[in-house]
Amino acid sequence: MNSVKMSVVVVASLSGSAFAVVTGFTDQGAWEAAAGGPAVVDDLSSYGEVILTLGSNSFFDGYSVDLDGVGTGGANVNSGGTLVFTVGGDLDSLTFDFDAPILGFGGSWLNTFVTNGLSLTIDGQTLDIESFVSTPDFEFVGFASDTPFSQAVLTVTDPGGASEFAALTDVLFVVPTPASAALLGMGGLAMARRRR
Repeated sequence: MNSVKMSVVVVASLSGSAFAVVTGFTDQGAWEAAAGGPAVVDDLSSYGEVILTLGSNSFFDGYSVDLDGVGTGGANVNSGGTLVFTVGGDLDSLTFDFDAPILGFGGSWLNTFVTNGLSLTIDGQTLDIESFVSTPDFEFVGFASDTPFSQAVLTVTDPGGASEFAALTDVLFVVPTPASAALLGMGGLAMARRRR
């Protein structure tokens, strides 16, 4: 696969006039560089076979997976270390809730391209996963933000439509380094000072 960087600029309103820029990548190295990597990689194999339950599934390392709806959508970690789920129908959303703010979230995605679509929401902005996954096979897709975030929410593009089956291996996330956190903090102070 070509080393392609697909950019989606997402403007999210944060604290008045500050804006976050979220960019999507199909190249893991470019994503890690943009997010200030290296990434923490959870290959999901250490959990064994696990059926997820509604509410918070907090046994993951560095994050929890929260299921919201009237059913689980068959969400589970299978014997191959893959998180599989069907969003829509009885599962309204699947949320990755990180223990600490992060600058990047990604993984190897499988999308079966059911017509309803799979959406990812970061900082209140929704991106279409299918615009990044070009084939119905596992492909890396990562999202980097210039503003730390703590959640990534998966839903179907059209909540009134059909459900969407998807799978994810190798959950990756980038925690800000002390140096990048200091730079972000100084940027926030500059913005606050500028407002006065």
